Amino acid sequence: MKNTDEIQFSVAMCTYNGEAYIREQLQSILEQEVPVDEIVVADDGSTDGSVEMVREMLSQSGIRHEIIVNKKNLGFRKNFEQAIGKTHGKIVFLSDQDDVWKREKVRATWEHFRKNPACLLVFSNAEVVDEKQNPQAMDLWDSLMLKKETLTGIDWKRLFLKGWYVTGAVTAIRRELFEEATPFPENCYHDAWLGMRAALRSGIEPEPEKLICYRQHGENQIGTAASRAARWQKRLKVLKTSGQAQIEIHRQYAMMYREIEEGFSDLLAADPAFWEELKACTHYHQELAGLKDLRVRERLRVIARNHRQGNFKRFAKSAAAMRGDLLYALADGIGKPCV
Repeated sequence: MKNTDEIQFSVAMCTYNGEAYIREQLQSILEQEVPVDEIVVADDGSTDGSVEMVREMLSQSGIRHEIIVNKKNLGFRKNFEQAIGKTHGKIVFLSDQDDVWKREKVRATWEHFRKNPACLLVFSNAEVVDEKQNPQAMDLWDSLMLKKETLTGIDWKRLFLKGWYVTGAVTAIRRELFEEATPFPENCYHDAWLGMRAALRSGIEPEPEKLICYRQHGENQIGTAASRAARWQKRLKVLKTSGQAQIEIHRQYAMMYREIEEGFSDLLAADPAFWEELKACTHYHQELAGLKDLRVRERLRVIARNHRQGNFKRFAKSAAAMRGDLLYALADGIGKPCV
């Protein structure tokens, strides 16, 4: 078995009641063209047979591994911080419990790090599949509105002001990025946190190949609409709940961007123009999250002002964002005074 200073590729996997799919995922990791050296699994209090299944598979494989069983549920953000922190590899692959890696994933990802010493984070596209691995209409990047033809020369930090495009399940990082980015904050997703840190250091590289099967099922904590029909169902759900989901997204984004402002001041100080843009993005989300406390006419004024200032174009992925805010402003205001 390799000494810790000889470990090149580590996998940090978080589990929680994942026995339905975890065997298939672990097998796909163990069968990589370029083998990984270490697997660390952090279980967040499973009540099914996940831990026993993982322990059996990894013991039989002979690979270096560690299994952490949390006595208290940490949540996926802090659990990933814990899992990554226990790895030893120079390159760390993040892994969900329910996907399936394609055999070339490690090799194709490593090529980016090998060719570019400044590369800190690589994320790939993925084939979106259902519970039985049946391909869906849209791939991961389609669902995130990441256009493959516009990737050359992109300013990632400014793109990230429109939302998050780095998905943890398809991400690998250089160890130094993790060491710079800890501790993870309470409200910012771990992949968004690592992604923005890497972007601020000009260290992101995308891999357009679909290197995993990204499984979508009813138990995913965070996922993506697997088809256009699913995306419309999500929009209808927003309408049926009077737009509360739209406001919640603004609230979460405001907290995330605020934590990035506070946590990465060392890098932001070197780019004051971008720092001001980040502050404006945070304010945009805070203001729209506050629509719930306003009357209809005041809501419409806030939306109109942000439209005139170009904030929807600067800080939203598509025109659908403004339409969603307008629908919330009007639909949630039915029966309420306008002044």
